[in-house]
Amino acid sequence: MPSGGVTLDEANLKAWFAAGVFCVGMGSHLIDAEMLKAGRFAELTERTRRLMTILAEI
Repeated sequence: MPSGGVTLDEANLKAWFAAGVFCVGMGSHLIDAEMLKAGRFAELTERTRRLMTILAEI
């Protein structure tokens, strides 16, 4: 389960799963402290939605 170098980029995620991983960990590419402090929850929702769409396609 990689957690470093995992991004919201579709090609990045596809490459990880093509390499044989079953799951990935994602930190600041999905959520960061500034986003939370600023209350940018719509952005977090959109990032999560995009991630789930890509994963469903993979």
